[in-house]
Amino acid sequence: MKNKRLAVYLEFLSLLTLCSCNNDVFVDKLKASATEIEMNGDGDSTTIHTNTSDWKIWSVEDTFNPEGNKFRGVAYDEDGDTKGNYNVEFYLINKAKGKLVYTGQQNGFTVNHSKDNAIDIFVDENLLDSAFKFSIWICDAYNAVPIHITQTASSGYTFDHITYQYLPDSYHKEWTSTSITMNNEGDTLRTEMSVFSGKHRKIQFSSDNPKAFGYLSNLQQVEIPIQKKDSALLFGNEKSTYLAKAQEDRLPFNDVKQAIVLPPGKSQLRIDIGYEYFDAAYTLYVHNKKTGLMKSVNGIFHSKTPSNTEYYIFVNDKWQR
Repeated sequence: MKNKRLAVYLEFLSLLTLCSCNNDVFVDKLKASATEIEMNGDGDSTTIHTNTSDWKIWSVEDTFNPEGNKFRGVAYDEDGDTKGNYNVEFYLINKAKGKLVYTGQQNGFTVNHSKDNAIDIFVDENLLDSAFKFSIWICDAYNAVPIHITQTASSGYTFDHITYQYLPDSYHKEWTSTSITMNNEGDTLRTEMSVFSGKHRKIQFSSDNPKAFGYLSNLQQVEIPIQKKDSALLFGNEKSTYLAKAQEDRLPFNDVKQAIVLPPGKSQLRIDIGYEYFDAAYTLYVHNKKTGLMKSVNGIFHSKTPSNTEYYIFVNDKWQR
């Protein structure tokens, strides 16, 4: 870390050295029309003008932690070509004309250097609970100038409703098998066992929209389909948290008791259960707390549920029924 800081410091000193070595030549010192910019949390844009045309974007970094929270994104050349630069680090990028685009889950920005004497800055909505701060360093051969951006938090969003559309091609079944060794120290035992004890329905929301899970709190509950019947989704009062990670939900049916016969001694108990998989396209609707503007997020809802009619229990390979 110390070596990296030293390298950055030496690079900055080299700029000053270049400047001091040209005392006999008049050079306009690079200046920006503004270096402290406040931007609206619901999305904003601004243009910063420079007094010269020969300059680069030296670095884009976290204002308070330049070497820690590094921004990565897409780097476009002047002609709009990315040339495979889809995950570029903006820290010390030293880029001439072109565009840098960062898209985070709760914020984002575009820094566009397409004009000789200006830099265009666009910020997405800031879905954080606090201000979003970053700095853009521009430099020429003699000077480096920081442009500090402070974006306020957005007005925030409120959940409105969610809709689902069953995807027929997604439906399929898979079987899982669980084996248990049981020891009956007495005579032949006829008893009952729970088939679905410890079993859960597994669900997950996914979306290609990087901000899909940034509009609402991670406690927001939304309605989910219970199961599918034929080509339709069935609903009840079931809800789940709108999160990107997989979740375990209660089963949409009561547990099943199955009679089994255990002979004396050790027995191998095997439970085979069929699971139903299906996906549904969803559209989540939210509205801005201040403006009332409605936004929608598209994604896929994934469901994996054990079937309460498709299961088999074997004791020492003998089917219990």
